[in-house]
Amino acid sequence: MEQPRKQNIAELETTLVVLHRREMRLRSVLSSPVVSPEKRNDAREALEAILDETRVVEDAVTQLEAER
Repeated sequence: MEQPRKQNIAELETTLVVLHRREMRLRSVLSSPVVSPEKRNDAREALEAILDETRVVEDAVTQLEAER
């Protein structure tokens, strides 16, 4: 039973890495002076969604690690 939990944690951590990379790309769009206001607004909305998803995944990892 320990092996599936470890694998699940590893998959969630990989998801966190992907989310972090997407977050950094969106933050660079937001900080760019050449991005249109419409694109900036889209990036802000996408960033909020990514941050929400990140919180959910982090909570899942924390819960799985606490169950060890």
